[in-house]
Formats: sequence, structure tokens, C-alpha cells
Amino acid sequence: MWQARFSNSQSRGQTTIDYTIGIVLFISVIGGVFLLLPTVFEPFSTSTTAETIIADQIATQLTTELLQAEDPGTVDAVCTAAFFGGNTSLDETCSFTADDSVTTIVGLDNTTSTSIYIHEVREGGAGGSAATTTVDGVSYDLQRNTGETGRNTAVATRTVRLNGEIHRLSVEVW
Repeated sequence: MWQARFSNSQSRGQTTIDYTIGIVLFISVIGGVFLLLPTVFEPFSTSTTAETIIADQIATQLTTELLQAEDPGTVDAVCTAAFFGGNTSLDETCSFTADDSVTTIVGLDNTTSTSIYIHEVREGGAGGSAATTTVDGVSYDLQRNTGETGRNTAVATRTVRLNGEIHRLSVEVW
């Protein structure tokens, strides 16, 4: 009888296979959880994709509608001075009211902050500080901010001609 029980216990070869399958399944499930865990928290993280699209749309709107002169790629000096200087005496020929906020002019909500500036293009393509333009004897700095720069800033740039010189229009959104 003791021999019979011993011989039956020797025929349990299936236990090793069951154990191996169980361990493989366990490791696969744990690995899957670790791989999918970052996507669980993704809706709570900030993404600059929307900010990039907004910055690009603002840059396009400024260069093709609001500040554009007769020639493509050229910005009108008077409308540019009105936009950046907020001078309402200059905006008669422009498609916006100069004393309105940037969010009103380009159609943003109040939760989006922007920094828009035009700077000279230097040799090697590097930009300098904000450029200035003179209209009717008054010099205007070509920079307009709506708040402190944020951490996740998206930038869109356009190359424009202002007063016959090449400049770069930069739009930062956060």
C-alpha cells in the first residue's frame, strides 16, 4: 500500500507545467499593469500640443490678416505699431482696435497667456531682442505680453519683412 501511494505521487508530472504557466501569466499581467500605468495618469498631465496649435494659428492670423501689408510676407508698419503700441490713432486702416487686449484681437479665452514680439534676424539666424519701428516720429517696441512666461511654452515663428528688413515674428503661448 505504501508502494502504491508512492508510485501515484511519482506520476504527477503535470504540476511543473501548471506552475510554469501560472508564473508566466502572473509576470505577464504584472508587466501589462506597469506598461499601462502611465496612460492612466496621462489625462492629468499637461500637453503642449494644444498650445502649439494655438501659437501657430495666432502667428498665421497676424501675418496673413491683422498685420499684413499688400505684399505677402510683409507686415504693415502702421498696423504693427498700432498692435504693439496700443495706439488707437493708428488703427484706422487696420482690421482691429489697438486698445483691445491680445486675447480679444486674436480670439482667445482669458486662460491662455501669450507673448508676441518681432525681433531682428541676425547673421546665423539667431534673433535678438524685440525690434522697434518708428511711425510718425514715435518709436514703438514690437513686443506685447499678457503674463509671465509659463513652464510649458509653445512657440511659433514666421519670417516677415518690416520696413524693407527681414524680421522674425514669434508667438509664445502657455
